[in-house]
Amino acid sequence: MRAQTTKMPTRLRPARPSDVKGMARLVDLYARQGLLLPRSPADMLRRLDQFLVIEEEGRVQAMGSLWPMDGDLAEIRTLAVAPDAQGRGLGHELVDELVRRGLKRGFSRLFCLTREPGFFTTCGFERVGVEQFPQKIWKDCCLCARRERCDEIAMLYTGGILP
Repeated sequence: MRAQTTKMPTRLRPARPSDVKGMARLVDLYARQGLLLPRSPADMLRRLDQFLVIEEEGRVQAMGSLWPMDGDLAEIRTLAVAPDAQGRGLGHELVDELVRRGLKRGFSRLFCLTREPGFFTTCGFERVGVEQFPQKIWKDCCLCARRERCDEIAMLYTGGILP
């Protein structure tokens, strides 16, 4: 007879140093597919305070970050959900919490660059021109290997204040 295992609940929380290995696995998986830009474990560790994770059964199943850009502007980025955890609302849960935290911290403009505009539309974002974010272009885009052939779509949060 098999022993019953207790399933640990899904838990959204700030990232910890012990999460970086699991976060790096997610980033590497999607970077190899061209869906995320590569990010080193050292870089994630340096900016750990900007990341949230969803942990389930001791594993990082989803992650995302809120990156202050300039003044009232912050970017939601490095959003990833493990393939075996997709379709359960974890991405929405993360984006909702990142938006809540951004608004609470005083950022009045939250944006993302994405190849999945439909997902972000369901989270209260609308498509806009990337030229609205010169801070992003100067800080990141000018250094990106894809800058000449970028296929990401800029989206701005317009969904109002979340409960």
